[in-house]
Amino acid sequence: MFRSLPTLSDDSYGVVRIYDAEGTTIYGTFLTKYAMRTHTSSATQLSFARPKSKAQPLTLLTWFYPDNSTGHQFVYQRREADQIAEEQKITLDMTRTGTVSGRVM
Repeated sequence: MFRSLPTLSDDSYGVVRIYDAEGTTIYGTFLTKYAMRTHTSSATQLSFARPKSKAQPLTLLTWFYPDNSTGHQFVYQRREADQIAEEQKITLDMTRTGTVSGRVM
């Protein structure tokens, strides 16, 4: 479960907290920049970077709300961001009924 938390600072940054399905266990709290997309989707859209090493987990890049052009771009340190820029990108669309479709870029 993803939740966007209110912030008191700059309007260009946000905070996203990721929980388990029940909303009782916090997996992480992340700094984000607000992001825009040109085409909306009726699905929740997540994009990831796939590390070159199969032993490493996917890196979460963006989270977009259904039917909305705004979302969150996750912020990483410069060294990590440079490495992520070279990795293969994957986008997943998840509908309210649980259907998942994806594409590799």
